[in-house]
Amino acid sequence: MVFSHWLPLLTLLAAPPSSAPLAPRPSPFATWFDARVKEEKPEVFTRYQVDLDGDGRDDEVVCYAFKGADGFIGNSVVLVGLARGERFALGGTETTDAFDIPSPPSNAPDSSKALVLKYRNLTNYAELSLRFDQHGPMLMQFVESGHQCTETVNLQTQRATMRCSNLDPDFDDEDFVSEKEDFVTETTVLLVSNVDSSTLPPGHVSSSQKQWTGNGDAGLKVRLRRRGDMLRVIAQLEDDRMVPSKDATPKAVLAADHLELWWAEREPTAPSDAQVQLAVARTEAGTPVAMWLRPPARKDTSLPSVRWTSPAQVEVDLPLSWLPRKPTAAGNIYTHLSSRRPYLFVAFSDGDGEGQETLIRTFARFFVVKPGRRYPALEQSLQYWQRVSKQATLRSLATVP
Repeated sequence: MVFSHWLPLLTLLAAPPSSAPLAPRPSPFATWFDARVKEEKPEVFTRYQVDLDGDGRDDEVVCYAFKGADGFIGNSVVLVGLARGERFALGGTETTDAFDIPSPPSNAPDSSKALVLKYRNLTNYAELSLRFDQHGPMLMQFVESGHQCTETVNLQTQRATMRCSNLDPDFDDEDFVSEKEDFVTETTVLLVSNVDSSTLPPGHVSSSQKQWTGNGDAGLKVRLRRRGDMLRVIAQLEDDRMVPSKDATPKAVLAADHLELWWAEREPTAPSDAQVQLAVARTEAGTPVAMWLRPPARKDTSLPSVRWTSPAQVEVDLPLSWLPRKPTAAGNIYTHLSSRRPYLFVAFSDGDGEGQETLIRTFARFFVVKPGRRYPALEQSLQYWQRVSKQATLRSLATVP
């Protein structure tokens, strides 16, 4: 009984010491990169972790370069190592548009975390926010800025904002500067995928406003969806009196209720502002009628597939190969993303059998997303990302192909 009060202490003294907590094991990417750095000795500018693919695990971001024989730093390389195992590298190309060293994202929500790359020259600025999946980088947001205008396109919210100053950059007047105002416009930018349909902004009356009495008189709703190699345009029409085409002649089609579609010409030989225009109508028997109002540059281009699924709904399948996706010869990181995006005008011409009474029109630029991906990829001609093998060396990734 005398020793009963000492038993807890004796038990603690007799217990084996608890082992120290184990340090987390380095990731396969960290082990590989540390070994390459030790052997190749590059200049490492930044290294940080951030979840770039949304799986809840930290991915690795590194920026490095090598000194040349002349002592100058060569092309920088951005290296991304996903926790899931894939690795991707940007760099090793001769380019006049060098990017800034990337920095860790600030206190952004997980859904907005991205690799942000900034480009700048004497007159322009560009900023790209990239997310990743097993296939590589995807564009989530971009900013392009020139002398007087800055465009921000957020593909999460599918909104584009253009802000332009009315001030001439060469005009030096302090009194005038204090009174300058910015012009701001907002538009919709759609993501077109095979998962969900994307809705264009509500149609608005662009002509014959006085004759229009409301959506019951004439209205237009348009959705886009990817179907394999096709862009499916689904148009829902509202009309108090549908007027079919008497026949398939151009005069009859344009006098009847009909749909018109405009898009940019992809053909490299076509002018940069060339448009293709298609008219679609239906006969009294419900037969689809389609005709070129402005034909494509290729004269042998056949008409697209057209289906009237009801008297008030029509579907048009446009081959994606018709739409501009690649940069022009003068395309670059500062202008291509906004200026060469595919766009689509859709208009409903409400006729009375004698001609157009009201024109309802909607418009949107869009990005086509590959099946299974959340955001669009960038053209390799704008950013040369390559998949990194486990046998790759850091110097090989910094070498011009």
